[in-house]
Amino acid sequence: YNAMIAYVDEQIGRILEALEGRADAEDTLIIFTSDHGDFNGNHGMVKKDLVHIEDLLHVPFCVRLPGKRQAGRQVHALTEHVDLFPTLLDYAGVATNEPLHGTSLRPLLEGETETHKEAIFATVCPPGARNPYPDFRSFRAAWEAAQKDPAPHPLKYTRPYNVPGDHTRSIRTDRWRYVDYVDGFEELYDLAADPLETRNIASDPENSGVLDELRARLADHVEKHAVSTPAS
Repeated sequence: YNAMIAYVDEQIGRILEALEGRADAEDTLIIFTSDHGDFNGNHGMVKKDLVHIEDLLHVPFCVRLPGKRQAGRQVHALTEHVDLFPTLLDYAGVATNEPLHGTSLRPLLEGETETHKEAIFATVCPPGARNPYPDFRSFRAAWEAAQKDPAPHPLKYTRPYNVPGDHTRSIRTDRWRYVDYVDGFEELYDLAADPLETRNIASDPENSGVLDELRARLADHVEKHAVSTPAS
């Protein structure tokens, strides 16, 4: 893992060195981020998985503003990847009348505010998706069969370790993370008392009010941002 980080750092360094030789270097916005995190040994796991947990959802997001303004500043606000596109439009001076799911990070990046959103959301796998394999052995057998089958099969175009996942949604606030699985299973973590997310307290009766609130906020978000399917 450390070797991978060192390799990425080296390649990013090559890009920055090439940029510094250009006349427009001081007028360039640079953003470095990733699509997901890594367990890196936490929860007894490595690599990634299709679960909503801080190790995987909290990703790098480093920005160098033109003129190197706000250099060295750290921000601890809740943000989302959907905020990236509106941010780029904002800095490019491009206006759009199209509805955007995200919100420009420019005020946050330039120090005009220390907060951005009260809650952030995540989802994985298509709606209704379920993992049909009870264990890795049965998945691997199905994967190997798909490679030999001349007919198209979803497993034919994936890796032998990419086990399909369940449709999962979550909401995270400063204190809470609530996770909703397609089969009705729920998780709730108090990030203030349990930042490593080791104890699921969704079944504790005293948390029923928090659960109701987070369920409602997640459902409202899903309805608000649902993608409609055009009529055929």
